[in-house]
Amino acid sequence: MALTYRLSVDELARTRFAISPVNEAALSLWVLTDTGCGPLPHLAGWLRDTRARSSEYDVDTLFALTSTTAHRLPDFITPLPGRARPTLDDECETIAATPADVVVRDLLTLSDEEPGPTLRTLLDDPEKAATLIAEALHRYWHAAIAPIWPVLLRILEADVTHRGRELGLGGAGRALAGISPSLTWLDDGGVAFDSACHSTTTVAETGEGLVLTPSAFVLRPITWASPLASAPWVSYPVRGAGELGERQVQRPPAALERLIGAAKAHIVVALDESPSSTTQLAQHLGVTAGAVSQSLRVLADNGLVDRTRHGREVLYRLTDTGRRLRRS
Repeated sequence: MALTYRLSVDELARTRFAISPVNEAALSLWVLTDTGCGPLPHLAGWLRDTRARSSEYDVDTLFALTSTTAHRLPDFITPLPGRARPTLDDECETIAATPADVVVRDLLTLSDEEPGPTLRTLLDDPEKAATLIAEALHRYWHAAIAPIWPVLLRILEADVTHRGRELGLGGAGRALAGISPSLTWLDDGGVAFDSACHSTTTVAETGEGLVLTPSAFVLRPITWASPLASAPWVSYPVRGAGELGERQVQRPPAALERLIGAAKAHIVVALDESPSSTTQLAQHLGVTAGAVSQSLRVLADNGLVDRTRHGREVLYRLTDTGRRLRRS
């Protein structure tokens, strides 16, 4: 089944990438309530640590927010990120202010059976439930997401920098193609999303533009909120999520080492996983920042890497030539 978003020229111009703290917390509930990480091995350590801290958050309320029959969450706990970078407090305030009828509607989508005791309690007092859920998510974020947030935020920001560059260089088609085969830019001004929808649906222009948010807690792109009542919004797997796990430094191919040297080959392989700063590369590879800087200078002089300033940080990424060399 497929969902197609129709975008006008103006909406296409409003296409943007965003980062949402509460979105990561909400998506992580699917991992937390599962029996294991399955194909998300980079979260094994996070899952172990988060479960060990279960006394620090409201397990019953959070588990009641996950569907018992499908990967589904109440739409209101994932507010659409605004154009300014949202804070956790901002997003939790939005959740707490959700109208009672919306709370009831969204909670009722979580189960086809009789609601469990915790869900029933929330449904019986939806105005109080919105505040209770916002507080539960706030506590959970500080217990589960805050410990990894510095690394996770850097991974998310590096992804947004990369995708934004792809959007600027090659337009929406190139940016979407790099995210997932399930997202396709159509020549007639639409975005086709091959998903688990129960029917084939086309969503007309909303005036909001397309919003894309990277996440470390999804395996494939997912769409948020009712497609008939919200701006087009898709969360997708972030590049470089493996950095959250206990990963080994990947050894470069022998041919690449012979061609450009071991030090520069290791940097090329690392940048193929995720854009990184000099300090991040040094920490990952276990070498000095000076050695990394010297290698980056040579790689840049030969057109294999380029650099983008993101706030106070300079991130290095492979150029198209560098990616071709990595895969040759």
